[in-house]
Amino acid sequence: MGALRMNLRASLYGTAFWGGILLFLAGCLAALWSNLTENPISFFPAVEEVLSSQTVRLCLPVAAALPYGAAWQEQTATGFWRFSVSRSGRCSASAGKLVVSWLSGAGAVLLGFLLFLSITVLILPNQDAVDRLNWRIFPQIAALAGLYGLMSVYGALVFRSRIAAWFTPFLICFLLTMLKERYFPEVRLLDLMNWPAWRSLIASTVLAALMLIPMERRLRA
Repeated sequence: MGALRMNLRASLYGTAFWGGILLFLAGCLAALWSNLTENPISFFPAVEEVLSSQTVRLCLPVAAALPYGAAWQEQTATGFWRFSVSRSGRCSASAGKLVVSWLSGAGAVLLGFLLFLSITVLILPNQDAVDRLNWRIFPQIAALAGLYGLMSVYGALVFRSRIAAWFTPFLICFLLTMLKERYFPEVRLLDLMNWPAWRSLIASTVLAALMLIPMERRLRA
């Protein structure tokens, strides 16, 4: 528990966590501006339209990977992981890093989304748009961002690169989007943005379980 708390504190206080927040906020504002330019009459489009935009779809995986995606590679390269292992053991240390990667990815995106809502409601007040907001979007986005956070750890584990950790979720999202748009438009499972929260949570659990063994082996190396 001590190692988990230490990793979580390092993630939340790091500049990469705030970078993820600002990146997702910028993506939402850019999508909003694009909607306003195309349809100036509807000056506050529904939030669902902003989230379904291509800009937000591509910003979300990178924003979720920034907070903790490269931490695994950095800690193994510098030997800092030995300190976590000495305090909690290999299995607990590996599981703790996976939990922190999920929480930090979900937290960065969720906070960025909340900032976006606050800014748009203050600048462009429109009660009708607020009433139309589907509040189930919050757990849906948080669960998907957590899944992307785990994908970033997978990229760091396989490719042993900070850049790979940041962009592995983006590449997976991009490939699935291309497959759906060009070859399998009827397969809704390829559209991660529309996954319900429970499906993202199940996928996160399976991915985390699959990564535990190679993470422990990497710690022994």
